[in-house]
Amino acid sequence: TGTAAGTGTAAGTGAGAGTGTGAGSGGASAGSGGASAGGAGAGSGAATLSTGGGSGVEPAVAGVSVEAPAPGGLLTAVAEMGPAFVSMGALDVPVRLAVRVGAGYPVAFGALSVSPGVSVTTIPVPFEDRSAGTAALTSVSANVPVAYALSPSLRVRAEFGVGALLFSGLKAGNPFTEGGRPATGALSMLSLRVAVGVDYRIAGRLVATATPLSFATSPAKEGLHPSIDSIRRIAVLFGVGYAF
Repeated sequence: TGTAAGTGTAAGTGAGAGTGTGAGSGGASAGSGGASAGGAGAGSGAATLSTGGGSGVEPAVAGVSVEAPAPGGLLTAVAEMGPAFVSMGALDVPVRLAVRVGAGYPVAFGALSVSPGVSVTTIPVPFEDRSAGTAALTSVSANVPVAYALSPSLRVRAEFGVGALLFSGLKAGNPFTEGGRPATGALSMLSLRVAVGVDYRIAGRLVATATPLSFATSPAKEGLHPSIDSIRRIAVLFGVGYAF
């Protein structure tokens, strides 16, 4: 009888960490009558190639969710309205509706942002005295909102403004001027305004705004009713804003 054994190995490596081995088997042939034997063995090996490289993507940290900050723009606009409480000396002015629009140019310093711009607020004031009509208190101010982001969607805000108050619609018989005399045009006065509020990003560039306190004051113009030493306005405003 005769025996033969064959073995074979092959190894392969790649750019990553990969190895491969192969084992070959040999067959023995048996002969009779003589003491001769033939054996042949063949071996084959296969290598597995693995490549490694960086994809440039950082692995996620378990349990941490990161939200993108609100998109900014070159211009922000806001429109708000709400009840206004007007104080003019001894005159009784019922609660009126205030409407405010504003625009600003936002400049960010990390979580802090400043948006210098303009603010216009108007409050119609109907009257029935010796005559009936509707006057209007309209303030036009340079406005500087300063906001601080508590999260990507929520921020708190303080506003400071200075400008002019225009008191218009003062026809003959109105209760706001001395003796009810008419004004030939709008009476202008200095206007100072402060406000505090919050903004909440609804989606994309759209923001819901709430200004629970907006306070403005103006010294009285000469010729107004003697009891009026100043015109004060307190408003509670709600609205929407948009970043262009």
